[in-house]
Amino acid sequence: MNVTRLNNTIVAHNQAANGVDVAGNFVDQGNNLIGIADGSTGFTNSTLVGTSAAPIYPLLAPLGNNGGLTQTRALLPGSPGIDAGNSSVLSDQRGIGRVNAPDIGAFESRGFVLTAQGGGGQTTEVTTAFGSPLAVAIASPFGEPVDGGQINFVAPTTGSSAVFSSNPLAIPITAGAAQISLSANGVEGTYAVSATGNGLSPVVFTLTNTLPPTIPPPSIPPTP
Repeated sequence: MNVTRLNNTIVAHNQAANGVDVAGNFVDQGNNLIGIADGSTGFTNSTLVGTSAAPIYPLLAPLGNNGGLTQTRALLPGSPGIDAGNSSVLSDQRGIGRVNAPDIGAFESRGFVLTAQGGGGQTTEVTTAFGSPLAVAIASPFGEPVDGGQINFVAPTTGSSAVFSSNPLAIPITAGAAQISLSANGVEGTYAVSATGNGLSPVVFTLTNTLPPTIPPPSIPPTP
């Protein structure tokens, strides 16, 4: 029986609208990212294996000249392939050294910078909207592409927290920026909301939910 062996490889983004990404028999040598593996066998060692019901999106830039002798597809901010590769692979297709936890695929991301642009330090009454969205900027010190990547906004799951205007909370990066609007939940208090993603150090926003002012009942004049 003929089999294909895969290691530290991304197989995703089939050009067919409804097509799977792999079919047939494989030997899974680990650290692979398979977008849709329906119709294939053997992917038992890699953890990033999607199905048609729950595909895994690699978050890749278009094929481009990113250095080296051949074109590559860069890993975008938030890609599940970042830091999920095999440590025995010492360099990528361009000859760039793998650092720390290597990435899956032919391109080694060298990291991104995430900075807050607005929205922190706000206060609003419980169950009302905050006046400004949480906004971040994303850049690459090495000129790697960022647009099309994703930023995840994460709020506490108990106690005072926020209710976001969109779901899911993975916001696409457009023109090097991402933002999300939000409202206070029904619990008073101060809390932190973080913006984060694979390849990024988190940015933390502090927000406060307050109770509405207490309005005393009207006084009733004494009966003469």
